[in-house]
Amino acid sequence: MGVLSLPQLVSAAPGELRAVGVGTEGNNYGYWEYLPAAYDESETWPLFVFLGGVGEAGTGVDDGPCSWPPPQPDFDGESGLCNHLRHGPQGLIWRTLYEGDELWDDTERPFVVIAPQNPLIYSPYDPIALGNFFDYLQETYSLDARRLYLVGMSEGGHTIPTYLMTDPDRLAAVAPLAGFTNDEPMQAACTLDHQAIWMFHGEDDLDFHADNPIAFWTALNACPAPRAPARVTIYLGAQHDVWTRTINPALGMQDPTDPAYDPYDVDLYSWLLSIDKPVVDAGADVVASEDDAAIALSATVEDDDPITWEWTQIAGAAVTIEGDDTATPMLIDHTAGVVSLRVRALDADGQFDEDEITVTIESGQGGGTTTEGGTETGDDAATSDDESSETGDCTTTGGDEDDGTTSGIPTTADDGPDTADEGDDCGSGHHDDGAETDDDTDLSCECNASRDPSPLAFGLVVLALALRRRQRR
Repeated sequence: MGVLSLPQLVSAAPGELRAVGVGTEGNNYGYWEYLPAAYDESETWPLFVFLGGVGEAGTGVDDGPCSWPPPQPDFDGESGLCNHLRHGPQGLIWRTLYEGDELWDDTERPFVVIAPQNPLIYSPYDPIALGNFFDYLQETYSLDARRLYLVGMSEGGHTIPTYLMTDPDRLAAVAPLAGFTNDEPMQAACTLDHQAIWMFHGEDDLDFHADNPIAFWTALNACPAPRAPARVTIYLGAQHDVWTRTINPALGMQDPTDPAYDPYDVDLYSWLLSIDKPVVDAGADVVASEDDAAIALSATVEDDDPITWEWTQIAGAAVTIEGDDTATPMLIDHTAGVVSLRVRALDADGQFDEDEITVTIESGQGGGTTTEGGTETGDDAATSDDESSETGDCTTTGGDEDDGTTSGIPTTADDGPDTADEGDDCGSGHHDDGAETDDDTDLSCECNASRDPSPLAFGLVVLALALRRRQRR
């Protein structure tokens, strides 16, 4: 029997097991902590959270020094963290570090291991408190958000489906060991399929009958794609304790299992590490113009597997999404308004993540551009030296010489023979009035450049033209 007082450190040294008392570091659960020997905050690490059963509940207080083997389970909830050392990876790590057993290998299982103690007696962990604890872990440790895993035994396994009801998108994979699924998550199975799940159960479990995980497995696998994989392994002849053999694969992988379901053909830790949840980013919201010929979008994803993309419109006037199965689609056939879209990134594991983006399309002024993340490119993005702009340079109205207009201002037949010439002042530069042509052209160009639509400005322009024509006569 080994008795050891663990060092009281603010943060455990890599390769050491530490008891962290409840509330001592802003944590709402007392827990066991293990950082792999190679742990370095410059990198991110997979997280393995282990939830205990009824016999492991307690105060969350560091009541060390602990010993091995631990005392018998305490079912009154009055013991501290030493009571939560008996089962789970923290027990294997203790025995490897302090008892000389070779039950844990960091190179094969490079997890940050966390085992919170449940303060509730004969009850699952509180799902809201557990979600807050995950927030704390992600703020405290250098974790890979794509590889967050939750494993629980007995009442801890019972906790998992209930927790997923409140937080369905955080985890990459879960594994209930002799757990139980209540009616509510059972009926909502298709909202809980965002993470992979592998249930382990005993054929002769008298606490939670094997029919329950089989029913949940059936419900999950009946959900429409895309969905993460669901597995169930039934140990033949086994009763409630299937966690000991599952957490220590050297034992469990040798035991016979029901061939009607999934075999224990890959150890739990390797299976978890093979599952990474994509993290997708649809990019910043976009402001574009109705004049844009196309609006370019660009999503990014963090994942180790090949990705299948899917863009869908979820709100706004209908647009056409060209390349909706790529990371970089284009919106075409759009009108002014606000459009919302969702992008889904599905990886080879059946894991997926989604993000949304809003595109605000402003009323246009004519022309065609391409907007890329709010940046315009194309004919209207810049004005060349010989193009017109509001600088007073002359522009062509595009009217015929006899169309009876001057810079868009109507002329009348009373103007006599000068009507056609005046009608072409803004643009053609052609006149039959000799030296007066340049003056007339300059005036009409000024009209065209200013383009003030107010009635007062319109009247002044008409008056100026009338006076000039009277001077000619």
